[in-house]
Amino acid sequence: MQLNHKGVTQMDDNLLLMMEGRWHLQFSGCPIWLKNDVNTVTFHFGAMHQGEELVLEDRVEYIRNGKMRFRLGIGHPVDGIPRTFQWKGKGVNRTFRNHFEVAIINENYLALFFEKTITSPTAIDVLIK
Repeated sequence: MQLNHKGVTQMDDNLLLMMEGRWHLQFSGCPIWLKNDVNTVTFHFGAMHQGEELVLEDRVEYIRNGKMRFRLGIGHPVDGIPRTFQWKGKGVNRTFRNHFEVAIINENYLALFFEKTITSPTAIDVLIK
């Protein structure tokens, strides 16, 4: 793994391991998280094996209209594109797919860059542990 003062610079298993844990949303450009009826958004990441591939399982929890909700998905590392994942939803979200890139990561901060999809614009999420 190559490291510099800004954190991980390329994709490897250590990036997935650094992302593990609970992260709290501090800023988002994603319209779903900016709605007045949505608050307390947390991301839970965990590295897991799917066959021989190490993938990133995620559960995003949020409160909407006073009720706890969640979104489940799996991020598969994209071959040849450092720090980039192909995300696919699970369960009721299984039809949703997008790419996201880990822009910045260290022990306390995580910034994710999301590509534009049919349902949302290009956006950045900033998370803290």
